Amino acid sequence: MTAFALFKYLHLLLISLWVGGQLFLPLVILPVLKNSSDRENIIIKAGIRFRKVGHVVLAMIIITGLAMYYVKMGSFSTLFQTAYGKTVLTKLILFVLMWLANNYHEKYMLNAIE
Repeated sequence: MTAFALFKYLHLLLISLWVGGQLFLPLVILPVLKNSSDRENIIIKAGIRFRKVGHVVLAMIIITGLAMYYVKMGSFSTLFQTAYGKTVLTKLILFVLMWLANNYHEKYMLNAIE
């Protein structure tokens, strides 16, 4: 297995973990707890637990994505010089915006809970 293939495999696995985690709460946990008296407490605990895992997974997504780019292109200087580099740069910008929105949501939710 090449380094690129390994990084790509890990990258896609990590993305699947993060997206799956994001979907698990509203599609599985919330319906199961619909009539539970402890619903709010369980949702808060699940969210806090996923946040810890999610931050590690998001960091690893960035690392594996940058590693794939470096292995494929040999340098980060091509980010601004090639169509592929510009595409990756666009994905990085969108990722950062998503991460900022996620952090805002977490902060808002924590303030609402406290």
